[in-house]
Amino acid sequence: MQYIIKFNKQIKLLFVSLIFSNFIFANTEHKACIDKEACPRIIELSKLSNLKSVKISDNKKNLVVTNRIRITNKSKRDVTTKIVATLSNGARVDCAQFSLARLSSIESDLNCNVSGTSYTLGDGDGRSNLLAFTTPNLPSRTFYWAFITSDSFNGAFKNTFDANQKCKDLADASSLSEVNSRQWKAWLSDSTNNAIDNIYDGSVDNTLPYRTPASGNSAGTLIFNSLNELIACPNDGSNCIQNKFQTENGIDPGSTGAWTGTLTNGTSSGINCNDWTAATGRPTPSGTSGISTTLTNGSWTETSSVTCGQVGRLYCFEVES
Repeated sequence: MQYIIKFNKQIKLLFVSLIFSNFIFANTEHKACIDKEACPRIIELSKLSNLKSVKISDNKKNLVVTNRIRITNKSKRDVTTKIVATLSNGARVDCAQFSLARLSSIESDLNCNVSGTSYTLGDGDGRSNLLAFTTPNLPSRTFYWAFITSDSFNGAFKNTFDANQKCKDLADASSLSEVNSRQWKAWLSDSTNNAIDNIYDGSVDNTLPYRTPASGNSAGTLIFNSLNELIACPNDGSNCIQNKFQTENGIDPGSTGAWTGTLTNGTSSGINCNDWTAATGRPTPSGTSGISTTLTNGSWTETSSVTCGQVGRLYCFEVES
């Protein structure tokens, strides 16, 4: 009998000990650990992609680069976690806060408002893996170049890549050294790409002005004040462009049409000569074009649809790569 009582006491002590241990673990599972290395990782972060997007604030559109990540709650309890960017100098920037159900995951686009630095993303308690990112350093320049091509083409010039190459070839052959040996892309949309995304890839400073070449003036002439302003026009009541586009040789082409396939906000109109591959056909293909001399509204990029057998020019924008 004495042994049985003693054995029962041991069982009870073990049972109480297990309950107490589970209680302690359950109540500390999601709290910050004193020893970070000993903490189990509750939040798992995965890098999905970098995205170019248009952010609308104060009724104006601004171009931003965001990081798309997946956040996974690996624990068996609902958690609320803060995502924090830690900069190379040790400074911390709060990006966002998320609530996740047990054993679930979500995807989100994060814009942490950091520029020109390397940083890592993690949760605020150090309970997740770290994702490394580097934001592009903005170039030390005061403006970019833009021009309208001196050559004209029908609507079957293959694709946006071929249009980009036409811009570069004409600029490199220009008599003006200021536009030689630079990188160029066409203001052109097709069924899968927007003109604004062709120009803006995160390396271009979207707050700087664009100028067009002018013969006898190495500084050129102002065309528009920034990409941000360009895609906000004409909805904000300002002029879309300040002066007429000149050619890569700094010559006024007069009132002329340019292929764009693009609406005033920089996105595709969906009218693009069958992705710039067809000049003829049934039904007759057409493409959106703009008029280079129209300043006060979005007609510089979106005037009308014209048949693809006609000829038009291209707008070419300087880019970083």
